[in-house]
Amino acid sequence: MENKFSNVLLVEAQSRKSGEQEEFWYKEAYLLTGIIVQKFLEYIQNGPIVVDLRMHIAQNGVVRNHGTAFRLHRRYWDSCFNNTERLL
Repeated sequence: MENKFSNVLLVEAQSRKSGEQEEFWYKEAYLLTGIIVQKFLEYIQNGPIVVDLRMHIAQNGVVRNHGTAFRLHRRYWDSCFNNTERLL
């Protein structure tokens, strides 16, 4: 887990359609480093971290797997990572 989450970049953005294109406005960005594995696992078991399996079956029957996501509210960042740096 330390190798997979040694550096986590979180970006908050808003998007809008402009003709056929999608445009993004990046509002905030944070670099989280130094994961505290024990706390991360505890939060998965006890609720503050929600695990999203981002998979669905497309209309043509093909399975689309966009990977696993972890949702963690901002107030828990400091207890799961040793360093939180605002980049933007």
